Amino acid sequence: STTNSMNEAQLEQDANKWMLNWKKEFGEDAFNAPISADVHKSFEYNKNLILEMAEFCKERNLRLTFVIPPITNALKSKFSDEFSQAALYDLISPICEKYNVPLLNYLEDEEFRDANLYFNSFFLNKRGRTMFTKKLLIDIEKVKR
Repeated sequence: STTNSMNEAQLEQDANKWMLNWKKEFGEDAFNAPISADVHKSFEYNKNLILEMAEFCKERNLRLTFVIPPITNALKSKFSDEFSQAALYDLISPICEKYNVPLLNYLEDEEFRDANLYFNSFFLNKRGRTMFTKKLLIDIEKVKR
């Protein structure tokens, strides 16, 4: 599809559904501020996994790039700034610095704010995927070492 068949209310409902499912999976307080000790513990676990991946790539002379894809405003609005900072930037930034890994962040990219680029609140539709892939390939080429 090249448009999003969901109206604003349906996008909001879909975003709420995603959050409800994630809260079931990760814990009710996983997305709340302040971030709980248990959630921080899981972030630390994830950080160690990512460090292992970075080390694996370094040992094999592979180029690693982190990509944070875009999502709709309806879904993005469900994440507190504190959660986004802890779950994404605090987790990834030290690894990027240590291993000189580029971070391509499209979460705030205005080019992908239009809800018509998505087929629900989370996933890009064909038009959105095509636009995003073109931009991603150009940006990866720019950060090649």
